[in-house]
Amino acid sequence: MFMCEFHLTFKINYKQMKKNQLLILLLLVSFYGFSANPRKEFNVNEYSTEIDSINLSDYWIETLPDDFVRFQKLKHINMVGSWIKIAKVEKLLVQLPQLTSIYIEADSLSGIPASLLPKVRGIAFNGSDLKNLLDMLKIHSLEYLSVNNIFDYYPKLLLAEIPSQIFELKNLRTLKIIETKITNIPDDIARLKKLETLDISYNRILSISPEISKLQKLKSVEMNECGLTTIPAALYKIQGLEELILRHNKIRMLSDSISEWKQLKKLDLIGNTFEALPSSIGTLKNLEELDCRYRNVGERGKLLTIPTEIGQLQHLKILKLAENSIHYLPSTLTDLLELRELDLSENLLDSLPRSLHKLSKLAILDISNNNIHHIPDSINSLKELQVFNSKGNPIDNDAVLKGMNSFASLTLDGKNLHEIPSYVFRNHHLISLSLDNNNIEELNEHLLELQELKYLSLKKCGLKNIKIDLAKLKHLLVIDLSDNPGLSYSDLYKALANVDKPVYINSRPYFDTSDKTLNVIIPSKNARLTSEIGLIKRLQGLEIHSKQISIIPKEIGNNIELEKLKLYQCNIQEIPAEIGNLKNLEELDVWGNSIKELPITIGNLSNLKQLSIGYNQIEKLPDSFSHLHSLTILSLRKNHLKSIEPICGLVHLENLVLSENNITVIPEKIGQLVNLNRLLLSDNEIKSLPSTINLLLKLKSLDLNNNPIGIDNQNKIKKWLPQCNILFAYPKTIHATVM
Repeated sequence: MFMCEFHLTFKINYKQMKKNQLLILLLLVSFYGFSANPRKEFNVNEYSTEIDSINLSDYWIETLPDDFVRFQKLKHINMVGSWIKIAKVEKLLVQLPQLTSIYIEADSLSGIPASLLPKVRGIAFNGSDLKNLLDMLKIHSLEYLSVNNIFDYYPKLLLAEIPSQIFELKNLRTLKIIETKITNIPDDIARLKKLETLDISYNRILSISPEISKLQKLKSVEMNECGLTTIPAALYKIQGLEELILRHNKIRMLSDSISEWKQLKKLDLIGNTFEALPSSIGTLKNLEELDCRYRNVGERGKLLTIPTEIGQLQHLKILKLAENSIHYLPSTLTDLLELRELDLSENLLDSLPRSLHKLSKLAILDISNNNIHHIPDSINSLKELQVFNSKGNPIDNDAVLKGMNSFASLTLDGKNLHEIPSYVFRNHHLISLSLDNNNIEELNEHLLELQELKYLSLKKCGLKNIKIDLAKLKHLLVIDLSDNPGLSYSDLYKALANVDKPVYINSRPYFDTSDKTLNVIIPSKNARLTSEIGLIKRLQGLEIHSKQISIIPKEIGNNIELEKLKLYQCNIQEIPAEIGNLKNLEELDVWGNSIKELPITIGNLSNLKQLSIGYNQIEKLPDSFSHLHSLTILSLRKNHLKSIEPICGLVHLENLVLSENNITVIPEKIGQLVNLNRLLLSDNEIKSLPSTINLLLKLKSLDLNNNPIGIDNQNKIKKWLPQCNILFAYPKTIHATVM
């Protein structure tokens, strides 16, 4: 089922969205276990050189490309959330003549040149050193300051009050002080006259000074999980407030004082405990979004009734009332003529208003998991309706949907369907289709009529045969086939053979989605590999955890685009020689099988960066193993290895795990692994290390636990590696000589 919670923050301009474009938002939604994919490189060509602002917060990068200087009109750059150190990009940034605003993580500031310091307008501080925080507050040009997660991770800090230096930041527009030990907002808050956004979530706030009402530019206040039982009186006096977010507090009642918020556009009360909304809710004439969902797993909220005055909110576009105890909806609900999204899921409703047709702009309607028997015929008048979820209701007139052809998302879970209803195929702009928990044994050619389809869910459908060419669904991004034990894998692999985009097959919802890949989720317990796997021309990722797999078919060697191959905790005893054909393979994981030897051809994997073959029965590595020059991470934990000679030439290794083997001697050549920063040798029979270990200048962690290394040797190893954290623990102290 694809009606996922929107965890991302974004603003929707419904007026500018064309019909059937609304569901493009589904591409941003976290799909099952998928998360927004952090980008690992910055491509200048994706942006116009005319832009004046760049946000790098979703990039996991440490530096910027040299051609970044092409952005000569750039004024603002946000690096908060990235891994960029200012020292690494200094030479690029000083070449941008119009750059006036830099947002950055506090720990990335070290080494910042004097020429850039005045341009630092935003800092996110997550450090443990209060002195560092106070030093940063000397940057009076700051417009954005975030002090986050201090108390939980650094209990010694105990930030119990807002540092007075913050109130000296006259240009501050955004202040976030999250999860510290502050309990009050003092009078000095009024000195931040330019403040527009205040977030003090995850603090136990006991008082807020009335002086906060003097902040005429304050538009947004966020106080999630602050232990509030009532809305602080001071907040009612903020005349210009447009957004108030009070998630997961303990607010039991809303005061009629909410009528003070004449400019309020968004009110988010998720996870509170009030039983009713006051009639004064109707005075919030500018309100565009009201969210009263409960959102506590396994519990139902206490909200019982919706006042008739709800119909007075003539600008309301989004109304979310899910996971509550609402039995009845007032007829005035359909007076909300601007409403675009209505979420009534997980309540106790047994009917919908007959005048539903009046909501002519409604685009998203979720009535799932109520007790609704009948859908009003007037739903056919909702020409803008694109997302409809009715699962979990005993509806007796699904036929009413036959008149609809504008859906972009449709959920028909648990309808006891034996085939996909014909009316579905009339929705030519359908983007998302969920058919979970039905009895559909075969996919037929009619599915190919849905040429805009991006998401298809067929979980627990009794699906056996896929007789269509999935390549013909050119926009398909995700197909979920979980919990179909009778699925024919031969048919599936044939159906994927001609897909002209990278294909990722997984037995868990793990791979990140993008608009350039097809993600196929298959049953985890009984997944199989058949020879037809070699037919998939664009297979780039294969991850299966299934005890049903005992053989890797030799045809795997035909999947020459394969980059990730993960077949862990299966029953595999042998890796075929054809594995050597996979010249693009970067990650190989066969952890937890019964493999006794590796093929000589493994040395052909010239691009392999990560290799995990722990928990197998390998006694010896082939000489060709030394050809894996791209390896940076290697795990051979819990095998039967005695010699590691072929490993010693892999000079790019950074992380090497050899614990729980039968190793007695570490070769002199270990000193060639000059990039190694982590070496695990615990639970072997090693008595000493060669003196060449002192060449490993980057080594930070060395685990020698449960090896018979004597005290003299321990002292020498410590002397050779003064920069390294070394673990020596062993049941008995043994004196041995050092090589």
